Amino acid sequence: MSDHFHQEQRITETLRVAWSREQAAGRDPVYTRTPMDEMVAREEGEALEEHLIRLEAFRRLMSIFFADGPHPSDVMRRVYAFAKALRPELILNMSCEEVGAIFGETKASVSYRIKQLVNRPIMAHSGHGTQLPWQKSSSACSKYAARAKGNQNRRNHKPKKKAPIGARELERLKKREENDRRASELNPAWK
Repeated sequence: MSDHFHQEQRITETLRVAWSREQAAGRDPVYTRTPMDEMVAREEGEALEEHLIRLEAFRRLMSIFFADGPHPSDVMRRVYAFAKALRPELILNMSCEEVGAIFGETKASVSYRIKQLVNRPIMAHSGHGTQLPWQKSSSACSKYAARAKGNQNRRNHKPKKKAPIGARELERLKKREENDRRASELNPAWK
């Protein structure tokens, strides 16, 4: 079966689980249907300047969505990142892990994208960081980083030392070596 088929199955299953969870919690999925002409139309009593600002904000948002190019999956990754950060109910309150499953990536890459697209720009313009309700606090992140500094279990990628060989194992190894030596004497081609 094709990769496309498996991807569609993964997406459907992830959405089915999220939909079921939302309904079990008594929440109906959010459907916001706003026709484009209503979205860009000037509202009653709205000043022309306000209307132009709203249109410019819409254009900039579209530019943000398409910043990685026009490929549909690149655009949708960005759309889902913004939805997860700002209006998670629009994507059935899916976790980063579930969003990642839809796009064939890890929850860490989804979380990183949200930090790049949402958290960092807010921090750059406001001077202080902001955490979304489901994100770890900055103090927790610094604690985890400090604890990880002492963790050297994967450092240098060296295999662990083998435990000392017991008397029985040593005897078995000696017999095996002796048998191999005898076999090679009988048949020099075997080694």
